[in-house]
Amino acid sequence: CRVQHSPRSEKHPRLPLLFTFSAVRFSNPFAMSESTRHYGQIALIILGYVLCSCVPADAAVSKYSEYIAPCPVNDQAFGQCVKSAWQQIFNLMRTGVKEVGITKIDPMYVEKMTMNQGRDGDAMSLRLTLINATHTGMSYAKVTNVDVVPEKYKFNITFTIPHYEIDGQYDVNGKIVMIPVMGKGHGHANLTDVKVTWRIQGEKAVDKVGNRFLKLTKFGMDLKPRRLHFQFDNLFNGNKELGRMTNNVLNDQAEEIFKQMKPLMEKQSNQLMFGVVKRFFDKNPYNDIFPGVKV
Repeated sequence: CRVQHSPRSEKHPRLPLLFTFSAVRFSNPFAMSESTRHYGQIALIILGYVLCSCVPADAAVSKYSEYIAPCPVNDQAFGQCVKSAWQQIFNLMRTGVKEVGITKIDPMYVEKMTMNQGRDGDAMSLRLTLINATHTGMSYAKVTNVDVVPEKYKFNITFTIPHYEIDGQYDVNGKIVMIPVMGKGHGHANLTDVKVTWRIQGEKAVDKVGNRFLKLTKFGMDLKPRRLHFQFDNLFNGNKELGRMTNNVLNDQAEEIFKQMKPLMEKQSNQLMFGVVKRFFDKNPYNDIFPGVKV
């Protein structure tokens, strides 16, 4: 049973009905008259209504504070609080928490991801498709900096992922640094010390009972790994020597390859993570995240 309440009722809930029960004694409970049983049933119904009336309609909307510490906007340690909160959010991504909209992303399965880079004649022109790939490592991120303006629904979250791995099937055709590359099979990429910045922008949204939320409108990402290592099996239809040489060139030129592929990789990552971030903000009222915020 859900009953709307006024702000006053949050501190001093008022019962909608005033009533008294007269003491009734039963020498034998099975000897109650029909009229006595009837009035007893009415009393139970009224009691249930009263108990429901004492509970605000939106009391159970959010469980945010059960998992993540809220950050009051007037807290002197606000910046550190937000940093710790986001660290906890990443930690919870290992298992996921449905109650607060945190998605389990370790591992994260991506059915298909296609990247087309360059045109014929460019130093790098290829079509790379990753199929049934497993992504691991995001939940072990270490938050290093936060820049948050709650009133403007604006967040910049910077963190480092010690090890990020992508493992799955690949299909590639084209050329990298003027070297022809073709093949399909098992592929693996290992990125070390990946510095990531999330740029989050939202706007105010209000639900039916007046709770305010952040509606995600823009999400951007910047990626910068310290080191990359690739291993593509079965290149050139299984030619082991050509495959070994090509993998060596790919790893020797990994930094340059990443620079060329960076815009596409960030675009694909944006698409993957937009839904993850949106789900979190859609689930949690903004005032539960930032008590006292005026928006």
